[in-house]
Amino acid sequence: MEEAIIKRTMPHSLEAEQSVIGSMILDREAILKASEIITGEDFYQKQYGIVFDTMVELFNQNEPVDLVTLQDRLRAKEVPEEISSMEFMRDILDSDFRSTNIKKYANIVEQRLYDSHYTMETLIYDNIKTLKMCQLYNVNYLLIDDNYCLNIDF
Repeated sequence: MEEAIIKRTMPHSLEAEQSVIGSMILDREAILKASEIITGEDFYQKQYGIVFDTMVELFNQNEPVDLVTLQDRLRAKEVPEEISSMEFMRDILDSDFRSTNIKKYANIVEQRLYDSHYTMETLIYDNIKTLKMCQLYNVNYLLIDDNYCLNIDF
């Protein structure tokens, strides 16, 4: 009998991340508004963080920020084709967003970042509790799954 495997992912909002990028492509002012709230590091999906940072870079250099200039700069940075492709950008622009809501989208991305830090701290705390219990009861191994056992040396 197979057991169900539960995979935990950090809190994030793909829709908010796409909406930030899409809004920035359509509205130059959205770049300024979003960059006041978040940075490329705040994105869970790293490809969106790369695009975000590139758009802010173009904006700060007083360059036009559109699909052509963005794609050109991404290619100059030698990012993977799946990020610099028009298909990638088209998928972003196909999502349902309004550039007037850029601050809300950026706030959602920022909030999910804080939520993911909290979740990570909780996971670490839970693992520390487990290790302390192992030490308390003199257990020197921890069964991770059916195929892996972790030896613990206290």
